[in-house]
Amino acid sequence: MSKYTGKPTTIKQPASVIFDKFSDLTVLEQRLAQLPAEAREKLQNVRFTPDTITFDAPAVGAITLKVTERVPHQLVKFEAQNSPVPFGIDFHIVELDPESSKVSTEFDVDIPMMLKPFIGNKLQDAADKFGETMGNFFA
Repeated sequence: MSKYTGKPTTIKQPASVIFDKFSDLTVLEQRLAQLPAEAREKLQNVRFTPDTITFDAPAVGAITLKVTERVPHQLVKFEAQNSPVPFGIDFHIVELDPESSKVSTEFDVDIPMMLKPFIGNKLQDAADKFGETMGNFFA
């Protein structure tokens, strides 16, 4: 497995508030409507249940990210389902002070070593953008 860590994003909310929003992912769906039009357009066809986020991937179909672990105020782990390439995403939360937290994402992807030079940069970009998008959800 290869790991790609996204750039940390600072959110002006305590870690407990950010983590609590992961107790029911449908809360994130409500935030979609509040995002700028450009961000909403990129997130079309995203569906939420309390424990999953499902999105349509070009040439692949629907991929579901299912919560597999929650560590209060620190970590939410997702595992991909229906993906042609096994991967997981860890969403890390670190409280900086009572009014702000740092969040970062880590992608863990099972790709052959010979493909890593060709798609590694794209996966790093995806890790950065996922963290940024999640940060926008809580901003």
